Amino acid sequence: MPSSNKRLLVLLGILLLTFALLAIYAPLRSQDYIITLPTATKPTKPITIALLSDLHSGRFYQDEIIHTLQEREVHIIALSGDIIDDKEDMQGAWEFFARLDSRADSKKESFKKVKSNLAKIPKFYVSGNHEFWSGEMVGIKQKLASYNVSVLDFSHPCTMLSINGLEIAVFGVDDPYYSTYNKPNQHIDKVVWDRAKWKGGFWEQEWQELVSSTIHSTCQSSLEVSKHADFSILLSHRPEFIELFKSLPINLILSGHTHGGQVRLPYLLNGLYAPNQGLFPKYAGGIYELDSSKRQYLVVSRGLSLNYRLPRIFNPPEVVFITLK
Repeated sequence: MPSSNKRLLVLLGILLLTFALLAIYAPLRSQDYIITLPTATKPTKPITIALLSDLHSGRFYQDEIIHTLQEREVHIIALSGDIIDDKEDMQGAWEFFARLDSRADSKKESFKKVKSNLAKIPKFYVSGNHEFWSGEMVGIKQKLASYNVSVLDFSHPCTMLSINGLEIAVFGVDDPYYSTYNKPNQHIDKVVWDRAKWKGGFWEQEWQELVSSTIHSTCQSSLEVSKHADFSILLSHRPEFIELFKSLPINLILSGHTHGGQVRLPYLLNGLYAPNQGLFPKYAGGIYELDSSKRQYLVVSRGLSLNYRLPRIFNPPEVVFITLK
């Protein structure tokens, strides 16, 4: 083989290797979205929501996540499910919640040098499918309370906040796997669980009806929510229930679950595959306007997990910041 051809092959090999390394390079990034509010609901100062999703008990990015949160003025931390994994060591997740609940991170600079006291920021959590798969959902919710995290679910679906002159209703619902638990919500119903695991989806209509009735009844029965909320947020682990979301009196839906579609091609493909959406998911990650008439938005996080067995391709994990202005 002529030397020129050898050099060409070597150069091609280097280029392919470089491309592969760039594809799987996954440093944590910050993703910012801005939502402009109507003049009638204008807060005195901008309000920033941090969306965290799909940590899967991972420790790999925890230092960077905490540092990123401390560097910003954050008013709400929303945890949209699968923070805890059913197969990984849960201790990684509990270490993360402990750090969110501390005044300052001992691994970083002193408290006086960081902008945010994470312990003071209201934190809201909803379940994901992996927490339910663990079979320990009840205990998980109880332990989260010890870290000053507000668990939102069908038994406690709404909390009111007043931030910078804006009255905010924060809603949250359990993952659809809620239906695999018995009605007292104490353990998995084995028969239902087996059907759900292998057939999938049969419980979703029941779940959607429960979500709709829960949120509408909450808004109708509570004078605070129905008359005084300037802005409403819903935490729902899965983002694909678009028609349901459009029917709700909610301004902003926060989700995860998709892992960003796992594989991306910038400007060409936003995601290759997402659970419950299949190939080429429409809602893989980003901000989507669902209803322009009522300024309703869906924000989907690409998640925070790192899985060596299933690497991200041009799809780094992210901490999402949504600013209401």
